[in-house]
Amino acid sequence: MNVIEVNNLSFSYGDNINAIDNVSFKIKEGSYTTIIGHNGSGKSTIAKLLIGLLEPLKGNIMVEGVPLTLENLSIIRGKIGIVFQNPDNQFIGSTVRDDIAFGLENYMVPQKDMDAIIERFSDKVNMRAFLNSEPSRLSG
Repeated sequence: MNVIEVNNLSFSYGDNINAIDNVSFKIKEGSYTTIIGHNGSGKSTIAKLLIGLLEPLKGNIMVEGVPLTLENLSIIRGKIGIVFQNPDNQFIGSTVRDDIAFGLENYMVPQKDMDAIIERFSDKVNMRAFLNSEPSRLSG
């Protein structure tokens, strides 16, 4: 089942600045998804669109089969969370590993499975070397 489905989504800041153009993707239940890219590539715009802070120029968003509309906004926001760009608003633990573990704890992942999951996914995004680093000391 797709928990999030984005179809042909476009958004523009002003007349000449396309933040995103015709973006489509699906996120399956139980999967882990990260949106990565350079500064100004549209990551924050997509996050704001997913929680209804911005209204798309075209396209649609479905969350667990519920269309993202003004009427359904509180339902959708109860199902989606975002990671803030400002570190002062998001760090829980003293290391990157602690912060990732906090998220897994909220999903009731057994403690015995956490290290393997953290290492597997940190390898996928080339972050293993930073797992024991203090998050506020990382840049970019």
